[in-house]
Amino acid sequence: DSQGAPLSFEECDLGALLRELADTFDAMLDRLSASLQAQRRFVANASHELRTPTTANRGEAEITLRGVDKPAVEYQEALSRIVSTARHLGHVIDDLLTMARNDIDSLSLVREPVDMDELAGEALAQATALAARREIALGTAPPRTGRHIVSGDPMRLRQLLMVLLDNAMRYSRPGGEV
Repeated sequence: DSQGAPLSFEECDLGALLRELADTFDAMLDRLSASLQAQRRFVANASHELRTPTTANRGEAEITLRGVDKPAVEYQEALSRIVSTARHLGHVIDDLLTMARNDIDSLSLVREPVDMDELAGEALAQATALAARREIALGTAPPRTGRHIVSGDPMRLRQLLMVLLDNAMRYSRPGGEV
């Protein structure tokens, strides 16, 4: 009642009580459904973020080991790209763990001058093995002019370029060009 005293069983409107329970149950189901959809999106994004650098490293290693012995400098360059990709993969894993703990606000963005020509060249070098594995020709890196400097997070921008390259290669036919 209006004074906070519990109603007796005879005073309850069973229909109103059932409607209220049904509404509460529907709201709970809606929240659960939204949570499951968010979890599915997270898992799909995490899978994509982990697959791209892992596939690039595997492709780099496979191409380096294929065929005849190569000069030591080629092995060193390939290993350098693999280490760089593995370092990037470590950052992605750290970010995913942070997001999984619901600490999304603690993800920090570093703002510094970034030469996009250099970043594009690095991303293309990293994607070369993946492109070869998929029989796709990659365009050449842009010349470093120093005119394409942006303020941003170099790791996140590199990650973005790799995702774009991976998607472009994934949806290209063998023999195609990206």
